[in-house]
Amino acid sequence: MPQFYLSGDSASSVRRCNQSRRTRQVITISGLDPLTGGLASFTGIVEAVEVDQSAAREKRFLVTVTLAAPAA
Repeated sequence: MPQFYLSGDSASSVRRCNQSRRTRQVITISGLDPLTGGLASFTGIVEAVEVDQSAAREKRFLVTVTLAAPAA
């Protein structure tokens, strides 16, 4: 399952992720891709939102997503 980071300053994005996790609703959201180091968009259902304990300078959240199947 893909994972990405959201800044602690992204309160509305964190709320959207938590809502997707609770309601199982598909969302599209952008965050920092840890594999490339760049911004990426993800479409799917959020499985987890966790506070990243390794972030030394700022609070950030690690988000895990189940990707949605592409539309036919």
